[in-house]
Amino acid sequence: MDWKKLLPKIIAVSTFLLIMMHAASPLLASEAAAQGDTGSSAEQEPPSITIKLDGMVIPSDVEPVIESGRVLVPMRFLFQALGGKVTWHEKERAVEVNWKNNHLVLTVDTARALVNNKPVTLDVPARILKGRTMVPLRFAAESLGLGVHWDAEEYAVYLQTGLLQYQLLEIEFTALQADDMPVDEEDNNSEEGESEAVRSEDESSEDESMEEVEAASNHEPAGEAESAAEVELPSELESSTSESDEPAEAGEEQEEKSYTVQVHTIRLGSGFKPKVGLAQGLVGCTAHLANIARDYKATAAITGTYFNYLGSHPDPYGTIFSRGRVVHLGSEGTTAAFHKNGSLSFYQLVPSVRGTINGSSDPGWSAFGINHTSNPDKATTYVYTPDRGERIGFSHGTSVVVEKGRVVGIYEDENVAIPRDGFVINFTDWHKGLAKSFQIGDEVDYTISFTDAKTGLPVSLDTVEEAISCWPMLITNGEISTWSGGERAARTALAQRGGTIYLAATPAATPLEFATILQEYLGAENALNLDGGGSAGLYLYGHYIMQPARRISNALVFIQP
Repeated sequence: MDWKKLLPKIIAVSTFLLIMMHAASPLLASEAAAQGDTGSSAEQEPPSITIKLDGMVIPSDVEPVIESGRVLVPMRFLFQALGGKVTWHEKERAVEVNWKNNHLVLTVDTARALVNNKPVTLDVPARILKGRTMVPLRFAAESLGLGVHWDAEEYAVYLQTGLLQYQLLEIEFTALQADDMPVDEEDNNSEEGESEAVRSEDESSEDESMEEVEAASNHEPAGEAESAAEVELPSELESSTSESDEPAEAGEEQEEKSYTVQVHTIRLGSGFKPKVGLAQGLVGCTAHLANIARDYKATAAITGTYFNYLGSHPDPYGTIFSRGRVVHLGSEGTTAAFHKNGSLSFYQLVPSVRGTINGSSDPGWSAFGINHTSNPDKATTYVYTPDRGERIGFSHGTSVVVEKGRVVGIYEDENVAIPRDGFVINFTDWHKGLAKSFQIGDEVDYTISFTDAKTGLPVSLDTVEEAISCWPMLITNGEISTWSGGERAARTALAQRGGTIYLAATPAATPLEFATILQEYLGAENALNLDGGGSAGLYLYGHYIMQPARRISNALVFIQP
């Protein structure tokens, strides 16, 4: 045998085999890992597959699985999160999904499906695993109009509706930035959970309403700025509220220590319809944020305005519009108003309620607000409508009951019923004497008007569909407008950039830190602080991003088109 002639061939074949083995080694390694073969006797579980819908992780009670190179997921958990209707047909062993204008039917263990009533062949059929109907994710998602992307490194599936985008911002601040800021003297918090401005609302006359608005816009209720300990914080956030962030004692040298502030954001597309979600559909009740969102079939929801969470009547504060009408009226804060054309405006308003008797304003009557519990020890006049519920909810004062525009009863210290086609006027303390102007059978009506708190000029809200008031404004016309004081606490906000709406929530931040992030990283032109502390919550696709520590009175909810 001529080895000299064979040697080049042997070298060439050996080189080829080495190249092929090197090229195949990653595939062989991945297959071995998938089979649990890691070169040791211990079995290694494959990583869990993460499903992200518009940037938000959607948890499932049954892990997604891979079959023949296709990811299978439980059908119901995903499409119910989207607001779709999922129906199981036992006889046919088929699952049906309706979402927006799309219709999908898959039959278990059958490679045939219907997409908008057209037959389609599947690579992998639907299966029943662990009691759940598992369907091929890419096929189901794309059939319903969703974008699908598989990230092999993250072992994650990204789904996009094109309707919204969730993002978690994590911004580093220094302790010196936060702790050495001058504190606004007006940042006085009340232990009762209400600001002095709010609690003075029942004590003041209508002539003081301007002062109330100015005071409310510069105060932060303690209920909003409670200790962050009331809210269950993720472990990675504990450092942001630790003792190490406390200011140094006088004479001690301060070190600049960095910490991270987290802000959860939801950027909503223009097609979403905003609504004020009232707990149990009424003013003065409470419910979990998730229940409010479900009642309104909302895709996204955020905590609304402050309310008297420590009182016997959990009334909200400020002006609230729902379905184009005023359901609560107060003079506190800044009003975020959503117009019928979908645009958002911010107003500083002074409301007024003026009434007539038999068509005349002489003698007429006026009220401090609508659907807010009166104080029996203070001289007040309030109007109560069916948005309050079946009854006014308390037994004090003189109540004039108006049904179909006429007085049908006058009662003393009774929890009177509110007519479904009428209202009740309640007078307390010396205002009770004003009730003598009313007689059974009188025609009674009232009008609500608004003026600008700064100019005193009339403001028309005829085009407003939904509105809610809160305080303070964090950003006004592109400039940060909040004070530099305040505790690092859980907070929520409604922000605006052009025609885009943002919902934002942070587990722990000062008002200035919150405003800075909204301005610098979202480009927010306007941002209104909403209720916070134990009330702070953010909800998306059927799951909490931040869960409130208590039941709340109201929320801003957003419904898919």
